[in-house]
Amino acid sequence: MSSNRRGFLRTTLGACWTGASLLEQSIFRATQARAQASSPPQPALFEIEKVADGVYAAIAKPVALTNSNAAIFENTDDLLIVDTHSKPSAVIALVSQIRREITLKPVRYIVNSHFHWDHTQGNHGYKRIAPSADIVASEPTRQLLSKLSETRLKASLAEAQKSLENYQQQLAAAKTAEDKAYFGEAVRETNDYLAEMRAFTPELPNITFDSDLILHDRAHDLHLAFRGRGHTAGDVVVFCPQKKAVATGDLLHGF
Repeated sequence: MSSNRRGFLRTTLGACWTGASLLEQSIFRATQARAQASSPPQPALFEIEKVADGVYAAIAKPVALTNSNAAIFENTDDLLIVDTHSKPSAVIALVSQIRREITLKPVRYIVNSHFHWDHTQGNHGYKRIAPSADIVASEPTRQLLSKLSETRLKASLAEAQKSLENYQQQLAAAKTAEDKAYFGEAVRETNDYLAEMRAFTPELPNITFDSDLILHDRAHDLHLAFRGRGHTAGDVVVFCPQKKAVATGDLLHGF
């Protein structure tokens, strides 16, 4: 296939697949899915629960540096995932787990429900494994990420360093095997976070909206809505009317 032809397909497939044949679409999806599935096996950082047909909740397991939960909407040919956790490696782990437990369909859309670090710092992970995927957020969320991401990252690294020192002290003082295992794991996880995030570059959403955005798929419609200040100044919810499922980010808490 010529470079011009490849460029044409990238353009048309990125714009609702206009002009590409069904065969070309199938080849593209298969290639993209293989690329996203080619990462080495990752730890299971989430409990994935089916909410409705084609809708899943990824509940984050407790770790030293928290990950947000995620919502997974399975479209006809691809996936929309809400929120990206505290670090890119958590994204790689979740996508690997989705491949094992749900589907090999590629990730097409990522939604940042709001700008907080534990919901957005994994954005770059999706751009690594799904470079053609779009990151979607409200315009206020993009502005907040652009303005505050680097400052907040520096603060979180400083806080993580303090936590590491505290964990190391508690590990040294631990008497029981259970405490030694717990604080040893906390030290390892915090060290891993610091090593990963010191070279971190924020990835901003490339699609924003002011009020409503509807994604139409043969399987269902996905309504993205921003209604003003809630948990932050830019909270977005994702609602699927056909499946009666909604992802709210941190607008609703179970505690």
